Parts: sequence; structure tokens; C-alpha cells
Amino acid sequence: MSRALVMIDSVRRLGPEHEVWALCLTDEAEAGMKALDLPGVHLVTLAQLQASIPGLAATRQNRMPIEFYYTCMAALHRYVFDADPLIDSTMYVDSDIQFFESPARVFDEFRDSDGAITPHNFPPRLRQAEKFGIYNAGWTAFRRTPGGQKCLNWWLDRSLEWCYGYVDLENDRFANQRYLNRFTAIAPNMKVLTHKGCNLGPWNIANYGLTERDGRVFVDDEPLYFFHFHGLKRDFHFFYFDNHRAYGAPYTRLMRTMLYRPYIAQLLKMDQVVDAVVSEAPKGVVQLRGKVFLGVDVKNFLRRAKHMVINVVDLLAGRPILIYGDRVF
Repeated sequence: MSRALVMIDSVRRLGPEHEVWALCLTDEAEAGMKALDLPGVHLVTLAQLQASIPGLAATRQNRMPIEFYYTCMAALHRYVFDADPLIDSTMYVDSDIQFFESPARVFDEFRDSDGAITPHNFPPRLRQAEKFGIYNAGWTAFRRTPGGQKCLNWWLDRSLEWCYGYVDLENDRFANQRYLNRFTAIAPNMKVLTHKGCNLGPWNIANYGLTERDGRVFVDDEPLYFFHFHGLKRDFHFFYFDNHRAYGAPYTRLMRTMLYRPYIAQLLKMDQVVDAVVSEAPKGVVQLRGKVFLGVDVKNFLRRAKHMVINVVDLLAGRPILIYGDRVF
């Protein structure tokens, strides 16, 4: 919820004319957001979403929580279009994204299209990760055009039909993400964003050089529109760990000072906001789908072990960002 509030704050500061529709996946999130009563923010409860999308509630019976959350992405686009017939375009944004320029500049990128998707743009050594999808489902956009609605409805139908956390090569699918590979075939006017400042993240940052000009971050020669703080985690109480080492990505002084430190400072402020309106927050890590061997969930065990090793290496290198109280070092 803290990350969502940072994202929403960046939208409201840089593009106050835009409305945010926030899907509350838990009762705690719903109660907290209602208490905050943020201007320009429409709350969508899980009950409302399930009531509006036939078949959505039933998918919860045989999917892990994270798989159900993936299923909800296309459903949220559909809900917003149906709720307000005056809305022309929707942009789904993961909660760990922050805007650095007005969202209007991003909408302008696909103004004459049916919508837009962003490629992962993996560097050559990470190309094997494209088995999970060429495009990133953490950011998608649709317009109220025949092609845009056709593509959205197709994605929603496929997500309701099958959305599981493993790669099904035979049927060309993984969760809700690999379906994006077929968007441009379904809607030829769907735009693939090539702007380097759209959906920059740890998995593709190695491709570019970042510079700072008059307080703005540039990706090569293009301004950073929004950054995806994927994998940023707080651990050992006093430290925030980035996810760059897991991708073999660089982590420069500029990235630390212009991206991560300001973001973490905002997260700490929003943590205090959340603590004031949410009495008890759910704890724990969202589990991925994995096989159990001798009573051990091997995939999730290895995932935690890998993160622990990376964290220790980062600590020895003095790389994590130290926090103490509300101060960020």
C-alpha cells in the first residue's frame, strides 16, 4: 500500500488532471484507502470487480493468490471502461512504479493507437527470460477503439481461462504475461513503446546510460517517464536492497541518488501514513507456484535462499541503502 501511495502521489503531482482507479485486494487496503479519501482516486473493491466480471470469482478456487492477482489486471481495465463511458484510455500501472514526468506524455505516445505495451528489452545475456513473455504485464494500456477493446476482451477471456505461474510452451502462455506476445496480431494498431524512458527497470537498465540534467533523469537522450522499482525489498530491518544484482545490472551513484534514495524516503513517509490508517497489515511473502518434494516447496525455498545470498553479497559490498528512523543514508 505504501508503494501504491508513492505511485499515486507521483501521478497527482505531475498529472493532476488524471484519475486513478485503485483496486483494493484486501479488506485492510480498502479500509485504509477509504480513511485517506484521496482526491482524484476511485476505489475498486474486490467484491465490485468480481461482481462486474463474470467468471472472475470462480478463478480464485484453483489459483494461488499471485495468480489471481495477475488475472485481475485485464479485469480492472474492463471494469474502468464499463464504469465510465467517457473514459477514452486506460493505463494499468503496477504499484511499484513511479512517474518522473506527467502521465500525459505517456498517453501521447499511443494517442493514435489501440493501446500500448512495453517490451522487457532484456540485454542479450538475459534473452532466455523472454520465455516468460517479450512484453511486461506490469504496464499495459488500452483505448476505447474497436481494436483496443477487441484486444482487451481477448486478454481478459484468456486470463480467466488460464493464468498460472509456470511456462506452458505448448500453448504459448505464462501467467497473464505471455499473452501480450499476441497483442499486435489481434490489434495491428497496438503500439509497442520504444521510448527508453517508459518502464525502465532492473531487467533492462543495463542497456542504457543514465545522466542527470537540471534535476531530471535521462535514459541515453530520452527523459525518464516512469521507473519500475521491481524487487526492491527491506531486510534486516535497517536496509533496503535493490534487485540489480539478480539481473547482473549496473548500480551507479546516479541510480542511487536520483532514483532509489528519493523513492525510499517517500516510502518511509507513506509507511507512516499507512500505519495511521491500517491497524494490522498482512505479513509474509507472496508464494509462487512450485513443486513440493519431501514436504519442501523447492521453488520458493531456492528463491528465498538466492535472495539471502544476494543480500549478504550486497551487504559486504556496502551497497544497500541504510535507513534509521525516517532518515535515508
